[in-house]
Amino acid sequence: MTNKNYTVLIVEDDRDDAELIRLELKKSDSIFDFAIVDSVEDLKAFLDKAIPDIIISDYNLPGFTGLDALKIVRDRIPDIPFILCSGFIGEEQAVDAVRKGVNDYCLKNNLGRLGISVERELKNYESQRENQLKHQLVLATFNASGLSVAIIDKDGKFTKVNNQFTELTGYSDEELVGMSYLDLNEKEKLVEAENVFNRIISEGGVFTNEWKLIRKDNRDCYVKSTITQIEDERFGNYIISYVQDISERKRLRAIRKHSEVMSNVGGWELDLMLDRIYCNGLVLDLFDLPDGLELAGKTLIEKLDTESQEIFKCAIEKSIKDGLAFDKILQSSRDNDAKKLIHVSGVPQQVEGRTVRIYGTFRDVTEEESRNEEIRKLSQVASRMHNGVIIFNDKIEVEWVNDSFLKATGYESKDFIGTGFGELLAGNETDAASIQEGISSFRQEQPFRQEFLIYTNEGEKKWFEIDVNPFYDKVKEKQKFIGIQEDITKRKLLEKEREEALVNLQERIKEQTCLYNISSLGGTSIQKLLGKAVSLLAPGWQYPHITAASIEFGERVYQSNEYRDTDWKLEIERECLNGLLLKISVVYLQDMPVLDEGPFIKEEVALIDSIASHLVLKINHLMNRRELLEKERRLDKMSQISRIGYWELDLDKYVVYWSDMVKQIFDVSEDYLPDLETVFCFYKSGEDRKTMTRSVENAINHGKSFDVELRINTTNGEELWTRSIGEPEMDEDGICKHLSVSFQDIDNQKRTKIASERSRLLLETISDKTEAAIWVRDREGRHQFVNEKWKKIFELSDKQVIGKTAFELIDKVTAREFQKNDKKVLDTNRPIKYEEKVSTLRGDCHYLTNMFPMGEIPGVGKSTGGIATDITERKQVEEKLKFNSRLLNEIGEAVISTDPDGKIIYWNRAAEQLYGWSTKEALGENIIDITPSIASRELASDIFSKLLAGESWYGEFEVSRKDGSVFLAMVTNSPVIDETGNLVAVIGISSDITERKANEQIIKKSLKEKELLLSEIHHRVKNNLAIISGLIILQLEDIEDQKFKEILKKSSNRIHSIAMVHELLYQSDNFADIPFEEYIKNLVSTIEDSISFDNKEVVMNTEVNLDSLNINQAIPLGLMLNELITNSLKYAFANNERGEITVNITRSDHNINVIYEDNGKGYPDDIEFTGTAGLGHTLIHTLLKQLAGDFNVQTKGKFRLEFQFEEHIQGAHSNI
Repeated sequence: MTNKNYTVLIVEDDRDDAELIRLELKKSDSIFDFAIVDSVEDLKAFLDKAIPDIIISDYNLPGFTGLDALKIVRDRIPDIPFILCSGFIGEEQAVDAVRKGVNDYCLKNNLGRLGISVERELKNYESQRENQLKHQLVLATFNASGLSVAIIDKDGKFTKVNNQFTELTGYSDEELVGMSYLDLNEKEKLVEAENVFNRIISEGGVFTNEWKLIRKDNRDCYVKSTITQIEDERFGNYIISYVQDISERKRLRAIRKHSEVMSNVGGWELDLMLDRIYCNGLVLDLFDLPDGLELAGKTLIEKLDTESQEIFKCAIEKSIKDGLAFDKILQSSRDNDAKKLIHVSGVPQQVEGRTVRIYGTFRDVTEEESRNEEIRKLSQVASRMHNGVIIFNDKIEVEWVNDSFLKATGYESKDFIGTGFGELLAGNETDAASIQEGISSFRQEQPFRQEFLIYTNEGEKKWFEIDVNPFYDKVKEKQKFIGIQEDITKRKLLEKEREEALVNLQERIKEQTCLYNISSLGGTSIQKLLGKAVSLLAPGWQYPHITAASIEFGERVYQSNEYRDTDWKLEIERECLNGLLLKISVVYLQDMPVLDEGPFIKEEVALIDSIASHLVLKINHLMNRRELLEKERRLDKMSQISRIGYWELDLDKYVVYWSDMVKQIFDVSEDYLPDLETVFCFYKSGEDRKTMTRSVENAINHGKSFDVELRINTTNGEELWTRSIGEPEMDEDGICKHLSVSFQDIDNQKRTKIASERSRLLLETISDKTEAAIWVRDREGRHQFVNEKWKKIFELSDKQVIGKTAFELIDKVTAREFQKNDKKVLDTNRPIKYEEKVSTLRGDCHYLTNMFPMGEIPGVGKSTGGIATDITERKQVEEKLKFNSRLLNEIGEAVISTDPDGKIIYWNRAAEQLYGWSTKEALGENIIDITPSIASRELASDIFSKLLAGESWYGEFEVSRKDGSVFLAMVTNSPVIDETGNLVAVIGISSDITERKANEQIIKKSLKEKELLLSEIHHRVKNNLAIISGLIILQLEDIEDQKFKEILKKSSNRIHSIAMVHELLYQSDNFADIPFEEYIKNLVSTIEDSISFDNKEVVMNTEVNLDSLNINQAIPLGLMLNELITNSLKYAFANNERGEITVNITRSDHNINVIYEDNGKGYPDDIEFTGTAGLGHTLIHTLLKQLAGDFNVQTKGKFRLEFQFEEHIQGAHSNI
């Protein structure tokens, strides 16, 4: 016990005796405060103003007795320890006091026991008060946890349920306690429910299942249970079940299941009572059977081939007999070649251990089996390649063995090839019948597994297990067999050792049985005892059929049949009371081999010694029977009323005396003679028996008293709790002469206490496992209880918390809030619920708190309890949702979200303004009913179907407002998919584009007008240039100067090349770029028509890979090509000379590449391309600069000009 102050109230009229009690208790480690009263009035007055921790009372007091004082105390404080301490108290008075509730008593002349008794009772009282407090605290938690919880004992009865469980089932707490869990199950599911329960009891662990709970009002309620077993060696096993209502989830699952059509698997059910098979359409199609769900049992079986019929029948029979599920591959019996391989599975349903129906599936696996046949065989071999593998042909000859098999046998491959099954490995001890049985299995082409004793090449004996399976070799079209070999030599040797150990064990069992029979002998006379004993000796020896025995005691001899002295004899002598000798002899009637002691083994020597010891004890007991009976009579007289018995151990005579009450408690006959060894055997094996043995040994060897509560097993198998109080009697030398033990049946009290403790522990376990923080504070704010979650939040231990206020543990602000809420609950005596923010070591956390009054708790007083659930994460999510909502409300576009059914779940401020519906009006409405116009609702349904399929949609859409007005909106719709791939919502963003569409029409009209105007401009420019060119050509007819005539003709061609550009532009829809390839072809044709070739044969090669070109670059490039072609035609070729001109124009990386080349004579040596001053050359150089082109020219022997310039994207009227 801890050094704690205890208040001791002494009820005593003699102040000297009270002082002696005080001085005796001062010797204890504990600290005591004493109060003394000597009258009934003083006793009542003291109890009205204070509660002591323990009361010690005299028995005889002026005007009242200690039992009167006990009644006064028990009326006020039922559980406080109360000890009687008197100068003399008779045994009958002591028994009566204990029966009325006195915890213990001691005599004033033996106050040495008082300190031990006080310490023990205070410890028990503290433990009891602590357990009561925890029980009340955890009980409040149990009902406030929010879970449906039930506790079930090992017999399947509800022992405790919380409020949520009663609401779920519709039964009251009183109706449920004692009810079987099977009463809440469907009648058809009782067997299944029992199987689940038994599995939890036998295997333990955690088990989760779904089932239909039958409520009190017979309404179906589908639930999900999480069940676990709690094992406790003190209280036994019990079950905790956490139950969740999943009716809504079950309904949705049933809808989904109903929408599936059994895929491609046919279902069937065999009703054994009616011999009818029920199956769905897929099974009927599979077997070409007519429509209808009900068939005779044999109708379906006849659709299988002969072998498959037998397989199926055997599977059905085994399933019916043993309750086993099966899984087989069968073959149909169709007449044509299209036979099917069919996979069949079956699961039996049993009621009270009897199979009443079998249900399962059929599936066509013809193609699957064909594809997987070879794979399965290869996989079987591959998975066990560490073992030996043998392949046999259809003649049962070895075709192939792997290296592992050769290594295991010591032979080479050539030794095996062509040998028959078992020929090479058989030896003298090999079982020939097993070999023949294996060969028979080969011939029947059936798989088999057998064990064989074989001989390796070195002559070593080994045990092999061969697993043989037939397979068909498609290549050679022959039946073959594959065998898998495993070396099981070690296992067989272990089995042999176990068999030898079993034989040895059986011998020991015979010896122990003999000893047990001897020790179990009873009787009232020595003659009967020894007469029975001599007949029990022979069965305990190795060879009982040739064993005889003799027992001599005093002048009497007891012998078994056929006893005679032989050379093979085992003897022992022992002395009994009064110097009488006991002699036991065991003889073998035939000669036997010499062992440890002649033909006898050492275990038999020990056996005869133990038998002699047991018989000596029994003889001594019988010789002291009269004295023993007298003492029993005295003990029994005191034990009849209170079921308190007494037993004594006389160590001088080593005799045990039992009172009749002790015999009644142990449930033995009145003439039963106990001994010390028997006393220990009655105690439950394990810790109880060890504790009792140690207590008696310490009393005998060290003079220590004991007081223990232990379990015994009565002769009828009943387990009882008993209390044993032992006092040794020591002589002046410190040797124990006598041990007296009070023995009481306390089973009812103990089991009540255990049940209470079990309930407390169960509720305490739930309290510590819950994720909510739980606490209890007294009126002053001191913590009386906190669970593991509370301690984890503040990172404090029990030692740091219990007895401390919040101000001593956490920050002052939070502590003041705790104090304010405690006061509110205590003042109003009503529960409160609120959200609070608490500062913890991991930061500010939000909690949803339920506080409630606890009422008066013994030792604590009025107090408050609380349960707080962490909602920090939820609050953070709510804040994010609020922020996102504010953010979406600030967006200028309407944002709308719906669930997968089309019901609106979000409607922002812009949506209110755009459509005219308020958020309150829109939420919960179907989106199809309020936003699309009447004309576009069919399209809206199609769009929503695409969204449900996971597709997005964007486009213009006609919508309507609340007032019925219709407008055009730009709409973006997207599906919202969660992390599991399921559609959870649809979100849409829309904006009014009426004004934008009107502006687009205005812009389109303006552009059309400008295009018409620009086309007219190009047309007029082209016409004006054509007029200028025509005027020049008319003027040529009046000019005789040939040189001047050529100059004008060139100018006309130049003007015409420009005019062609404008002609192509006004004919085109694009006024920025011209079709350049067409332009070049027309330009070359025009030049050829305008220039006289003077008997020159010139070929024009044009390769233009340029579909269009900006007008600002097309005009200068056209003018340049006009000059180059004209110059080549006039000056590059001599008369009658064949010439060739090549023009190559391409585009690459935003650059225009131009190559112009003729194969004429080139320039004279004294003329340079860059130094020529003619108009044509000047024009070419000017145009190259205008295009900002890089060029390279070759003029010797031919003319070649290469240049490139960057393509510009500017419009037709921009400047270069």
